[in-house]
Amino acid sequence: MALAGSRRHQDVGFALLAGAGVLLLSGVSRPGSGLGLAFAIAAGGAWASVAYAGRTVGARTSRLDGLALALPIAAAVTLPFGILRFGAIDAHALGLGVVIAVGGLILPFALELEGLRRLEPRFVAVIYSLDPAIAGLVGFAALGQTPTPVQFLGMGAVVVASIGAVWNSAPRPG
Repeated sequence: MALAGSRRHQDVGFALLAGAGVLLLSGVSRPGSGLGLAFAIAAGGAWASVAYAGRTVGARTSRLDGLALALPIAAAVTLPFGILRFGAIDAHALGLGVVIAVGGLILPFALELEGLRRLEPRFVAVIYSLDPAIAGLVGFAALGQTPTPVQFLGMGAVVVASIGAVWNSAPRPG
């Protein structure tokens, strides 16, 4: 997506750098990594759709109206997958669900919607590439997983690409 919407050579460079970093993080040299790579490409396509849809919703709505409409629709779509476990919900699980809904859905999606209103989707695509690096850092900090030097290099590549893409997308005072 970042490459398709690019008009400048440096945008292409940042997109390629982010892609290279994600490849370094993913370990595509492992056995069975072809299927994982196919799923990653499908997920990337889904995120591209999210970025364009979010930008459209952000342009057609004000404040958080689009988010207020999107979350109940998403809940209705996913309801069939959770309805079988409905009896397992107790007060603790319900409270935890509310905390996750606010902290993990509403707040991040509200910030994302505002970002999509201000940034072009091609820059958002490069920023989304930060997700594997963030996951690697969470794995390191919370799970005690130690990334390899190649994975650290991949994290650095996506961070540099994201910073560069956003930095170059911001209008400069004249």
